[in-house]
Amino acid sequence: MLQRAGGKDAQAIFFCIDDRYMTADSLMPVRETFPRTKLFVRAYGREQALLLMQDEGISIMREVFESSIRMSADALKYFGTDRAKIHEIILEFRRRDRSRLKAQFTSGDMHAGRRHSFGGDDSDDFLIADD
Repeated sequence: MLQRAGGKDAQAIFFCIDDRYMTADSLMPVRETFPRTKLFVRAYGREQALLLMQDEGISIMREVFESSIRMSADALKYFGTDRAKIHEIILEFRRRDRSRLKAQFTSGDMHAGRRHSFGGDDSDDFLIADD
């Protein structure tokens, strides 16, 4: 189907379908058929993203993560948090999540990197000072 749609000439292919079981292995036929084409894939959550990360050539958009960040930013704005502070909080949250995701990926353990989370006795402190 992708070949009929001009896949051989495509610079990128986007997988925006609701398939929570898509993995890097299941995309291998596409990667082999279109080796110079960049793949952009929607992952439902963290576990699926970890499976897709096995192929460094795939750009992954984590649906639940991104919508959670957006909802949190909207809530912080609603409660009167300054835009700059919201930006700082989101950057820190993304940094910690990236560190935890990397630890989980390299170890194969979903519990790895817990200290990068927010809250709990085993997490790093995260305080944004009031100005």
